[in-house]
Amino acid sequence: FLNPYSILDVGLQLSFGATLGLILYAQKFNDSLLRYVKIKNKLFAKLVYYLAGTFAVSICAMIFTVPITMLSFGTFSFVLEPFM
Repeated sequence: FLNPYSILDVGLQLSFGATLGLILYAQKFNDSLLRYVKIKNKLFAKLVYYLAGTFAVSICAMIFTVPITMLSFGTFSFVLEPFM
């Protein structure tokens, strides 16, 4: 409220976009990923649930941040780098 021009800041837009993506889609996407998963081993089940949740949160945060990035910077780089 003190600075109405702060809405034009890309960092604020990205923060709101990522948060909105998480609020709207993360639980639904995670549930759809795990809908047919039936694992009896508890340790392996925890690992699968953790990985599915991490993947769901990452994708859902990108739902709104990728378009903001493309509009703000005019480009988007999708590069997968190895962990070496």
